[in-house]
Amino acid sequence: MEREKILEDNFKEFYSSAVTSFEGGHFTTSYILFFKALVSLADLSIFHKRGIIPRNHKQRFEILNYIDLGLKNDISRFFKEYTKTYSSKMVEEECREIKQVVEKHEKSMGILEEIA
Repeated sequence: MEREKILEDNFKEFYSSAVTSFEGGHFTTSYILFFKALVSLADLSIFHKRGIIPRNHKQRFEILNYIDLGLKNDISRFFKEYTKTYSSKMVEEECREIKQVVEKHEKSMGILEEIA
């Protein structure tokens, strides 16, 4: 149970910090944190369905192929943009898109009682 709580707390921290950054106009930081929140949701899904926490992205993607292809496809799509954050700035629209996807997946899992 403690491992699950850590994963949930990590998601909540990434998500709330991403929202704060988004509201402050810090879209690159916000994008990075929304991506981490999305990956945290994937790890929670895997933990709930398989009882393990993936060691890396490769293992995460392999497991998601079997348990949640939609989530895997979203992570894959946003991972390409996430890697761009090392050398470019993200804009509001890109950030808004990942925010909406994170909220969609969170809603289906019910991690937060209320999304800001």
